[in-house]
Amino acid sequence: MDLATILEVVKQLGLPAALLVLFVYLDMKRRAKDDKDRDNLIERLSALEEHQRTELQQLVVMNTTALQNHADASKEMTETAREQTQIHRQLITAMRTRPCLENTINQIDGV
Repeated sequence: MDLATILEVVKQLGLPAALLVLFVYLDMKRRAKDDKDRDNLIERLSALEEHQRTELQQLVVMNTTALQNHADASKEMTETAREQTQIHRQLITAMRTRPCLENTINQIDGV
């Protein structure tokens, strides 16, 4: 509302009625602005929720993949340790059968 419009309303309706019209007009403008701000806030909140949901889904997938990789690596380590133990047993058995190492092995066992 411009000043000329306000003065015209004051001349036609009087000061109290003009003030009432002015306050109603200002209240309507404020409510329209509040509605627009609320709509913008709802839109931003929805976008933020979608972003968080997407990020959390990606984190769950990455965490699950990491856990699976860790489990696979643990199984491989266990299998490798068993193989090494078997190789060491075979090596010890082979060394015990060597006559040149028999005295050394007996000394090691005696210690």
